[in-house]
Amino acid sequence: MSKKKLILPRRKLLVLAAPAIITSPRIADAMMMGIIGGNSVPPGPAWTLLSHGFAQTTTNSTPNPLTLTIDTTGANLLSFTNGFYSSITGTTTPSDSKGNTWFSAQDGPPLANEYAGTGIFIMQCYAYPGAKVGSGHVFSISWTASSAYAVIMVKAFKSGSGTPAFDTGGGSGFGFNQGGGLSGATAIDNCPINPPHANDLVIFNAIHNISGTPTITATSGFTISDTIPIISTVSLGGVGSWGIFPTGAISPTFNSSVALNADGASNSVYCFHS
Repeated sequence: MSKKKLILPRRKLLVLAAPAIITSPRIADAMMMGIIGGNSVPPGPAWTLLSHGFAQTTTNSTPNPLTLTIDTTGANLLSFTNGFYSSITGTTTPSDSKGNTWFSAQDGPPLANEYAGTGIFIMQCYAYPGAKVGSGHVFSISWTASSAYAVIMVKAFKSGSGTPAFDTGGGSGFGFNQGGGLSGATAIDNCPINPPHANDLVIFNAIHNISGTPTITATSGFTISDTIPIISTVSLGGVGSWGIFPTGAISPTFNSSVALNADGASNSVYCFHS
């Protein structure tokens, strides 16, 4: 009997491919940011400072009104800080060439002088301009008494998303607090605040009487936008700053390389969310 050769079916070798190695930095970055995988792109900056500036009197009572011109194109929040010496007994009226409605961080409307107990007034105002922005935007402050020693600072912000809103509540818990600096001190502080929202915009400004051209630094997290030296017997000085903060208490402080003169400084801090 002849033997039949048994032929077995040929088996296919299953080869498992090695995992793909990502060599493209863009693909790797996309996976890190969550774009690949169905997640959304992280949001951009919560706030952007688009423009800013300051002005001060050139004699102790003029020009009146004191004006400042900047380009506010694209802004949806305006911050307007006014500083005077306490000899001002009349009214002070902030305004702008685009016809915005201004609110006081201290009191809301109507606007009023605010005194921080050091001989120096500071008024913090804000506006939601809508379409009332653009090039050649003039900000002004006028008064009805002499010896103003006036200073103004303006900042124009754009929120990353949403509509800006003032964090109401007052005091250290929410939107606004006011402190000062004593004669002979080098710190301008005493206005803690507790931002109630993540990515709050915190604006921290001071009007001061510090001689010369001091070096002024701010608490970590704040960016100084304007440093204004005094003009002796003519104008007060000032310093402006801003930062983006998470929730939780902070104690904003300016530190000066030169001690404060008589009457010290008045400072204030206030915050917004979007």
